[in-house]
Amino acid sequence: MSELKVTDINDIVNATKPRIVELPPFPDGTPFVAKLRRPSMLMLMKSGKIPNKLVASAAGIFPGGKKKSADKDEVNYAEIIPMMTAVCEASLVEPSMALLKENDVELTDQQINAIFAYSQKGLDGLEQFRNVPENPDNN
Repeated sequence: MSELKVTDINDIVNATKPRIVELPPFPDGTPFVAKLRRPSMLMLMKSGKIPNKLVASAAGIFPGGKKKSADKDEVNYAEIIPMMTAVCEASLVEPSMALLKENDVELTDQQINAIFAYSQKGLDGLEQFRNVPENPDNN
């Protein structure tokens, strides 16, 4: 058994840097490549970026989290959409959500879902949005 060593700060910094990610294209086929980070849902809740009234909905996305509704198939979009929007705003580094809004750019549902999936699972979360195999060297 090897002895545990403290993780080098450079390794931590590299692991948490934003990544350039290919997202689903815009409806006209224009590619969408953005720089994304993986924000902490807990920190978004703590900072108020996910309002207290949405915390129960946010908790339902965590493994083992309790869903607010007894019916697993019931989805309260009025609660989930603001939470997903907050996660997208925190995830988008370049272009930022503010820059997209300034230019009247609305993300598609598929793009929002892909950004949310990336925020939770990294590149593995984007597999469902891809038509081509993932390049393992582009993590």
